[in-house]
Amino acid sequence: MTSGHSYPGTVLSSSRDISGGRAASLRELPIGPTFLRGIDLWTTWNAVNCPVLVLRGADSDVLLAATVQEMRRRKPGTQAVEFAGVGHAPALFDKAQIEAVRGFLKQRRSASREKRAAG
Repeated sequence: MTSGHSYPGTVLSSSRDISGGRAASLRELPIGPTFLRGIDLWTTWNAVNCPVLVLRGADSDVLLAATVQEMRRRKPGTQAVEFAGVGHAPALFDKAQIEAVRGFLKQRRSASREKRAAG
């Protein structure tokens, strides 16, 4: 079932029967470039204390290039890879996308081994 409303990038609502004949409804979730507007995610980002690889589709209107720059400014060790011709979230089906993740993980594994060896 849909609500009769349609917005670009929106997950439409639906309902299903749960125990006792009651209906559970999934409300419309307006996913798109303004989805997180007004929510301060920088506090959360500032609390991250592990290595990070940011994968960005160059055509994303959700994760802007300027946002990635600010992420890297706030956490200089952050690595970022941008993929041309890709929207918001790279699907990791492309060999170059997979290799970016594989390389990051190999780098982290090597760094971890070196740290253990150093004592």
